[in-house]
Amino acid sequence: VQLQFWVKDSSLHLPSTSKSNLLGFYDVRGTQQKNDNAVSSLSWKSVWRRFWSEPDVAMPKLYVRYMFEGDEFEVSILDDEELILPSPSAVRVKVIPQERK
Repeated sequence: VQLQFWVKDSSLHLPSTSKSNLLGFYDVRGTQQKNDNAVSSLSWKSVWRRFWSEPDVAMPKLYVRYMFEGDEFEVSILDDEELILPSPSAVRVKVIPQERK
């Protein structure tokens, strides 16, 4: 996913809500249901599936790798966590040496 759209003044801020609700993101679990037919959601098959379904899948994580001030960083957050970059919790993965003048 391209996050450049959300960058303003060299920083990025994504709110503490599911990222699937934001422009450019989608629900990777496919849990957003279209409620076109409310009656079908009450069918015995859907009730049976909910009763016998596996526990909810772990919440998706957003993994971001980015460059800031010439160095490369990475950070990951849960889908419903706030993301602010540059982040003090990001891990520096690559230091890019400055050219000597």
